[in-house]
Amino acid sequence: MSSEIKFRQNLRNRQKKRKFRHNIIITVLLFIIITVFLFCVKSIFPQKDNNDDIEFIFNGYVYPQPPQKSTNILSDLNSNDGIKTAYLTFDDGPNESVTPQVLDILRKYNVKATFFTVGSLIEQNPSVARRIYDEGHLIANHSYSHKYTELYADTQSFMNEIDYTNDIIKSIVCKENYPKIIRFPGGSFEIGSHAEVKKEVKTLLSENGYRYCDWNALTGDAESKSPSSEELMEKIKSTSNGKEDIVILMHDSVSKSITAQTLSQILDYLIGQGYTFDTLDEI
Repeated sequence: MSSEIKFRQNLRNRQKKRKFRHNIIITVLLFIIITVFLFCVKSIFPQKDNNDDIEFIFNGYVYPQPPQKSTNILSDLNSNDGIKTAYLTFDDGPNESVTPQVLDILRKYNVKATFFTVGSLIEQNPSVARRIYDEGHLIANHSYSHKYTELYADTQSFMNEIDYTNDIIKSIVCKENYPKIIRFPGGSFEIGSHAEVKKEVKTLLSENGYRYCDWNALTGDAESKSPSSEELMEKIKSTSNGKEDIVILMHDSVSKSITAQTLSQILDYLIGQGYTFDTLDEI
């Protein structure tokens, strides 16, 4: 009996060796085939040297590459495709009071949004930030301090805060190539005492792979200390009226519980107007 067992074991070992050699041969052949295929593709689809003007040629037709995305996201809104899209954005979080309320409502409606988060608040509320990401929303960058005098002191101060917050976001999402989207506290508008710094950092943002986004609709939840739901609804109706694609400014800071309380009404209205929803990295 022991001889038979030994024979079977030897037989299995020989079979394993043959299978291993067979797999090695198949792997090498696949590598050769893929290499030849890629070489042929490169020959069939020649590329121009100018990266801004790359074209592919196939069967006599010329196919230009998709256009580069703009640093200013609003300028890339496709407002003439017949599809009404609303991009919900929430600034100044995360926190453990209002942000979870907003997330609960978005989950109920199965709607995704973009959260412009403050780096120092992510550090204080990492589990809330992680929940934003885990539920399919986009975590975007709204500086580290949100203190205008520090942030806009000069271009280096601005970029330091943006880069540091970007590192914090990456630590939350655990992705190195996560979208680098920011919103200037106060907006990117080149007016007022911080106009020159804002103008200069836009070039730096582009050079470092960042995109920025303002808004073209809002609820006005930051325009007064105690707005009512009726006032928020009137504002969103008036600022979105007649627009196919809208980026809506809202806030989920601790003092903006009215936003969470009104969010269901806002979503019902937008859905009734025929809007679909998406996150800003899709623009």
